[in-house]
Amino acid sequence: MTARSGFSLVEVLIASVLFAMAIMGLLGATDGISRSMSASRWQMIAAGTAQRRIDSLHSLPCSNLPAGTTGSRVSRGIVERWAISGNEASRRVELSLTVPRAVTTSRYVTLVPCR
Repeated sequence: MTARSGFSLVEVLIASVLFAMAIMGLLGATDGISRSMSASRWQMIAAGTAQRRIDSLHSLPCSNLPAGTTGSRVSRGIVERWAISGNEASRRVELSLTVPRAVTTSRYVTLVPCR
């Protein structure tokens, strides 16, 4: 009997199944990473939006920020809501942002000193 070199059909099938399982695992990981990057991108956009809103409110004198004032705006799919409270010395600004496809709402609070 002569010795044959190469792989048997069973060995090739097992290797093919293992290779397919490894590829499917990589594709699953790639999908998770892609979703995480998308959520991070939206959070970064929301943080920039919050910073701009807070900066614009800080630039106003307290006389233009009466306590009890509320507002809202939608920009780039991000829903902003803010409420102003406080006294003569400072105003408390509460800002909440809801981003598309997000599970939670981001909340920011800042004090605006009255000069």
